[in-house]
Amino acid sequence: MVDAAGLAIAGILGIVGAVCIMQALNPHLHWSLFVPKQIQSCEVQLLQTPPLFPSQAGATLEPTQLTQRQHVFLSLLTLQLLTAWLLGMSLTFLARICRACRMSAKPSYAPMDPEVQFSFTLVEHLSFHAFFAGMTCLGLMTDSFSVVTGSSWELYVLFVGAQTASNVLEALYWAVYLPADAGVPAFGWPVVSSVLPVLGEPLDTCKDYFFAGIALSTGTWQGYLFASIAVGILVFSNIYLSTKHKHALGRDLLAVRKVCFPSKTEGFLATQTSPTKLAIALSEDLPQAVLQSLFVLTCGGSPTQYAFIGLSITKIICCLSLRAIALRQDDRHGEASATNVELYQMMVFALSFVVGPQHSWMLIVKFWLASSLGEVGRLQEALAMYQEVLEVRRSVLGPRHPSTLTTQHDVAFSLDNVGRHQEALAMFQEVLEVRRQVLGPRHPSTLLTQDRVAFSLLGEVGRRQEALAMLQEVLEVQRQVLGPRHPDTLATQHNVASSLGEEKPQVPNVIKADPLPGDLEDIGRMWYQTRLAVGNPI
Repeated sequence: MVDAAGLAIAGILGIVGAVCIMQALNPHLHWSLFVPKQIQSCEVQLLQTPPLFPSQAGATLEPTQLTQRQHVFLSLLTLQLLTAWLLGMSLTFLARICRACRMSAKPSYAPMDPEVQFSFTLVEHLSFHAFFAGMTCLGLMTDSFSVVTGSSWELYVLFVGAQTASNVLEALYWAVYLPADAGVPAFGWPVVSSVLPVLGEPLDTCKDYFFAGIALSTGTWQGYLFASIAVGILVFSNIYLSTKHKHALGRDLLAVRKVCFPSKTEGFLATQTSPTKLAIALSEDLPQAVLQSLFVLTCGGSPTQYAFIGLSITKIICCLSLRAIALRQDDRHGEASATNVELYQMMVFALSFVVGPQHSWMLIVKFWLASSLGEVGRLQEALAMYQEVLEVRRSVLGPRHPSTLTTQHDVAFSLDNVGRHQEALAMFQEVLEVRRQVLGPRHPSTLLTQDRVAFSLLGEVGRRQEALAMLQEVLEVQRQVLGPRHPDTLATQHNVASSLGEEKPQVPNVIKADPLPGDLEDIGRMWYQTRLAVGNPI
C-alpha cells in the first residue's frame, strides 16, 4: 500500500510538475519554491532564469542576483531529490511485481555472493574519482570557483543530477534482476542518501575535490600547495581504505546495492558510526578539515568553504561521540569503553593546543578518560590520570572543594583496585573527615565515602566488626535521608546482609564519575545509582 507520506510527496511533485510545464512553455521563466516559518504563507513564484556559470562563481553579481540564484538552485536541488526519491519508490513497486511474476517459476540465475558484489575494483575507484576530477576541471574552465564566493551552484546541481541518475539506473537493474534469496528493499532512501550531507560518502569526496578547485583558482603557489595536499590526502585515504576496509567501503559508496544485500540488522546509529565510517573520518575528513581551516586562515574563506569544514567536523564528532552509544545498545560494553578511551585521548590532545593544562575543560576530559581507562582494565593508567587531576584541582580549587574531594575519592578507589589497600583506606578516611565538615554527616556523598571506608575495613583490612557497625550506621541514615526504596539504601542493605553472613561483598569496578564541577556533580551520581538499580552492589 502507498503510505500517506508517499501520497503527499506525489502531490507536491504534481504541483511542481505543473510549474515546470509553465516554464517549458516560456523558457525565459524559472520557478522557485519558498517555505517560510509559517507554512500558510508558502508560495510559488516565477523568476527570470539567472545567468549560468557566472564569472568568479557569481562574485561579480549584484546581491539581488545572488539571492535569485540561491532561490532558483535550492528549489532545483529540492526538485531533483524529490524526483529521485519518487523514482526509487516506483522501482520498489516494480521489484515487487517482478518478484511476484517469478514466484511460480524457478529462477534462471544463481544467487549472487554479497561479498563479490561489494568488491570495489580499481576501475570503479578510478571512475568514481575521475568523475569528480572532471567536474573540478569543468569548474576551473568555466571560472566557477572563487575564494570569496566558493563554488557555483551549477556544479552541485550537476553532481546531484548525475549521482541520483546513476543510483536510479542501478536501482532499476536490481529491481529486475534481484536475486531470489534477497528481499525486496525500498529504493527511495538509498537513491538520495548518497548526495546528502554527512550521510553520503560521495558528497564528502565531491566537496574535497571542489576545495582543490577553489585552491587552484587562486593562481598562487600557496593555492597549488593546498590543492596538491588535498588530492594527496584523498589518494592516501582511498589506498588505506581499499586495503583495510575494502568490502565495507563498497557498501558505503554503493547505497543501492547495500540495501539489496544487508549484512545484518543494524540501527541507523550503528551504521553511521561503523568502523569504516570512523576510518574515513580519521584518515580523510579530519586531515581535510585541518587543511581547509589553514587555507581559510591563509587565503580567506567563503560560506561554501565554511560549510565544507562544518560538514567534516560534524561527521567526525558524530562518528567519535556516538560510536560508544551504538556499541552499548548492542551490549558491547567493552568495545564502547575502548572507543571512549580513544575519543577522550583525542580530546585531551586537541585541548592541549587550545587551553592550558589547568583549564576546567581539560580536567573534565581527563577525568572522563581516567574513568574509561578503569573500565577497560588499564588500572595503573587510570590511577595516574586521577592523581594528575587531583593535583591540579587541589592547587586551583583548594583541598576542601567538593570537586577536589570527589576526585580524591576516586583516587582512593583506584588505589584499592591496584591492590594498595592501606593507602586507599587512609585516603578514604581523609575524604570522609573533610566531607563531614564541608557537606555534613548526612549528605549522600559523605555516606558514599563512609560506605567505601567500611568496604576497605571489611574486605581488605579485616576489621569486620568495625566495618559492620559503620555499614549499619550508613544504612540507618540512608533510610532517613533517601528513603527505604532508594538504590543506595537497597545496596547498603544488601552489603549489611552479606556482612552478617560473613561473606565478602562483591565490589564492582565502578568509580563514581565527576563529569562537571559544582552542582552538576549529581550527573555522575545519577549514573552510579543507575548501575546500582540494575543489581550491582556498591
